[in-house]
Amino acid sequence: AKFGVVKIKNIQSKTIDLNNIQFIEEESVNDRAWNFKLTTGDLLIAMTGAQVGKIGIMPKTNDTYLLNQRVGKFYPKEKNQLANQFIYQIVQSSEFQKSVDNIAQGAAQPNISGAGIGQIEIILPPISIIENFEHICQPLMDEIFLLDYKNQNLRQTRDLLLPKLISGKVDVSELNIDIGET
Repeated sequence: AKFGVVKIKNIQSKTIDLNNIQFIEEESVNDRAWNFKLTTGDLLIAMTGAQVGKIGIMPKTNDTYLLNQRVGKFYPKEKNQLANQFIYQIVQSSEFQKSVDNIAQGAAQPNISGAGIGQIEIILPPISIIENFEHICQPLMDEIFLLDYKNQNLRQTRDLLLPKLISGKVDVSELNIDIGET
């Protein structure tokens, strides 16, 4: 089996680009790497280079992906709290991004550590408000993940069928297709 490795370059437009992923063989994955297995909705941040502070959410997929070095993953403080939607809004804010930039500067290559991110101060509402926010937003995000997943499948199906249709390998001449002409 092969597993995808999510790198900084894969963090694109607030999501993770799974089209340009490097895959590694299962035997190349050491036991510790399984601690960095990604699941739908994981919130990631680029921690090095020109992309430092760039945010992306792991989309729904059937494949297994692992987190590469220098890509961080946010975890709620309390194990029973699922606050990724709230955190996602915070880390996209210009204030948070400015804080990341300020901490990351000063080296030849911009760089931030998990501890550096942890030092960024943010104002939090009471946990009940965060929980209500999550309760409202998580179903919306789940629908976004599902629709994105369906779009991926439709693109793959199109890319598989279109060449066959054009070359004539798939015959559609006998199908009754309404093309909307009046």
